[in-house]
Amino acid sequence: MAKDIFGDPDQLLTSDINPKVQLQKLKAAGQQIPFIYMACGTEDDLCSANRAFADFLKEEGAEHYYEEGPGKHDWFFWNEYMDRGVKYVL
Repeated sequence: MAKDIFGDPDQLLTSDINPKVQLQKLKAAGQQIPFIYMACGTEDDLCSANRAFADFLKEEGAEHYYEEGPGKHDWFFWNEYMDRGVKYVL
Protein backbone atom coordinates (compact mmCIF):
# COMPACT_ATOMS: atom_id res chain seq x y z
CA MET A 1 0.00 0.00 0.00
CA ALA A 2 2.82 2.44 0.82
CA LYS A 3 4.28 1.89 -2.65
CA ASP A 4 0.90 2.73 -4.21
CA ILE A 5 0.77 5.97 -2.24
CA PHE A 6 4.40 7.10 -2.34
CA GLY A 7 5.78 5.31 -5.40
CA ASP A 8 9.07 3.47 -5.68
CA PRO A 9 10.91 3.72 -2.32
CA ASP A 10 14.24 3.94 -4.17
CA GLN A 11 13.02 7.14 -5.86
CA LEU A 12 11.38 8.76 -2.85
CA LEU A 13 14.27 10.99 -1.76
CA THR A 14 14.35 12.75 -5.15
CA SER A 15 10.64 12.47 -5.99
CA ASP A 16 8.15 15.34 -6.15
CA ILE A 17 6.20 13.40 -3.53
CA ASN A 18 8.92 14.32 -1.03
CA PRO A 19 7.91 17.65 0.59
CA LYS A 20 11.57 18.59 1.01
CA VAL A 21 12.06 18.28 -2.74
CA GLN A 22 8.92 20.35 -3.36
CA LEU A 23 10.13 23.12 -1.05
CA GLN A 24 13.58 23.21 -2.62
CA LYS A 25 12.07 23.39 -6.11
CA LEU A 26 9.88 26.32 -5.08
CA LYS A 27 12.90 28.12 -3.65
CA ALA A 28 15.02 27.42 -6.74
CA ALA A 29 12.24 28.82 -8.95
CA GLY A 30 11.96 31.93 -6.80
CA GLN A 31 8.37 31.09 -5.90
CA GLN A 32 6.75 31.86 -2.59
CA ILE A 33 6.68 29.03 -0.09
CA PRO A 34 3.25 28.80 1.50
CA PHE A 35 2.87 29.04 5.27
CA ILE A 36 2.91 25.55 6.79
CA TYR A 37 1.10 24.55 9.97
CA MET A 38 2.04 21.23 11.57
CA ALA A 39 0.75 19.50 14.67
CA CYS A 40 1.67 16.09 15.98
CA GLY A 41 0.75 13.98 18.97
CA THR A 42 3.60 13.16 21.30
CA GLU A 43 2.55 9.50 21.22
CA ASP A 44 2.36 9.43 17.41
CA ASP A 45 4.84 7.08 15.72
CA LEU A 46 5.53 9.91 13.26
CA CYS A 47 6.51 12.42 15.95
CA SER A 48 10.27 12.25 15.37
CA ALA A 49 9.77 12.54 11.59
CA ASN A 50 7.57 15.60 12.12
CA ARG A 51 10.15 17.18 14.41
CA ALA A 52 12.83 16.56 11.79
CA PHE A 53 10.69 18.14 9.07
CA ALA A 54 9.98 21.16 11.28
CA ASP A 55 13.75 21.52 11.79
CA PHE A 56 14.23 21.31 8.02
CA LEU A 57 11.65 24.07 7.49
CA LYS A 58 13.45 26.26 10.01
CA GLU A 59 16.81 25.66 8.32
CA GLU A 60 15.27 26.55 4.95
CA GLY A 61 13.72 29.72 6.34
CA ALA A 62 10.20 28.55 5.53
CA GLU A 63 7.46 30.27 7.48
CA HIS A 64 5.78 27.62 9.58
CA TYR A 65 4.33 26.79 12.95
CA TYR A 66 4.81 23.40 14.61
CA GLU A 67 3.16 22.28 17.80
CA GLU A 68 2.80 19.05 19.72
CA GLY A 69 0.34 17.82 22.26
CA PRO A 70 -0.68 14.64 23.94
CA GLY A 71 -2.16 12.13 21.54
CA LYS A 72 -1.67 9.63 18.78
CA HIS A 73 -2.24 9.54 15.02
CA ASP A 74 -6.02 9.47 15.32
CA TRP A 75 -9.20 11.52 15.13
CA PHE A 76 -9.12 12.39 18.83
CA PHE A 77 -5.91 14.34 18.22
CA TRP A 78 -6.88 15.68 14.78
CA ASN A 79 -10.26 16.98 15.97
CA GLU A 80 -8.55 19.07 18.63
CA TYR A 81 -5.80 20.47 16.39
CA MET A 82 -7.72 20.90 13.13
CA ASP A 83 -9.35 24.12 14.32
CA ARG A 84 -5.97 25.48 15.41
CA GLY A 85 -4.51 24.72 12.00
CA VAL A 86 -7.30 26.49 10.18
CA LYS A 87 -6.81 29.56 12.38
CA TYR A 88 -3.07 29.66 11.65
CA VAL A 89 -3.50 29.22 7.92
CA LEU A 90 -6.25 31.81 7.60
